[in-house]
Amino acid sequence: MAVKPRILAVGSALDPTFVHFCVSATWFGAEIQIVDAAYRSVLHKTDTVDETVELVGTTMENEYACFLRPKTVGSDFETTQSSQTIYKQVSSFFTSSAERTIINSLEAGSSNFCKLQHTSVHLDLCHSFEIQSPETILSNCPDRVREFSARHIHGVILKGASNQKSEAVLFDASIVPNNLLPTPILLQEYIEGYDVRVHQVGHQSIGERIRSDDVDYRFSKRNSYELFSPPPKICEFCFDAIEQNGLLFGGIDFKVRDGKYYFLEVNSLPDYRGYDKRSNFLITREIVDLFVRNAAA
Repeated sequence: MAVKPRILAVGSALDPTFVHFCVSATWFGAEIQIVDAAYRSVLHKTDTVDETVELVGTTMENEYACFLRPKTVGSDFETTQSSQTIYKQVSSFFTSSAERTIINSLEAGSSNFCKLQHTSVHLDLCHSFEIQSPETILSNCPDRVREFSARHIHGVILKGASNQKSEAVLFDASIVPNNLLPTPILLQEYIEGYDVRVHQVGHQSIGERIRSDDVDYRFSKRNSYELFSPPPKICEFCFDAIEQNGLLFGGIDFKVRDGKYYFLEVNSLPDYRGYDKRSNFLITREIVDLFVRNAAA
């Protein structure tokens, strides 16, 4: 690697995925400046011409790239608010110039309900690529929920709507009360078949097939894994999918049944540790290489 990238990594020391990146990126020549947002709460621009930014004694200059992972793990309300201020200020600074690179800005889908937003954004994209997507609803109406479940003979998945990791489970409509549910729930038609996760880093696609005996393989120990190169159409779809959301890095999930791909969602803050280890840290290498390519452009 000819260029040694200087990367500002902003996140939480309690977030294992953030720690994973900070450690493994150094193996590929990256110089990492780590900022734990919960304890670094001062960020300001100076009046210098080069727009140097100081973050509690840490100097960031224009050549810095940024790996931003806005997770507030195990924090109290005051600390969470302080962290969010840091995330917003760092994101704003690095998105203010095309010469800077950030993975990924706050505006790129790190909010609550990001998965539902991504699904709706990508309906037209699925149509143009002739890729199907399971029917999905967000509702707190008992009759609507029961009707949706009854129409899908293979079952319905109950899943989280935000970027927070949660287990997807088969939904039992018989437990739905007659009154309005206290909060809307996200339901998705269950697609039989094996799972595919594609980690898209810029134009690079790293694919893995996962076969499991359980509904959500992420919470199962009965899985088999196989690294593979996704078909060209899927690679192009994944690049367009992250680009539509302003992402440089994302995890795209599919189900595959009888050779046909079904798009599930885009993860803007993927927990990619296990995939990275199984690929001999290819995902982290591609992230570092992306920073290098953008710095040289």
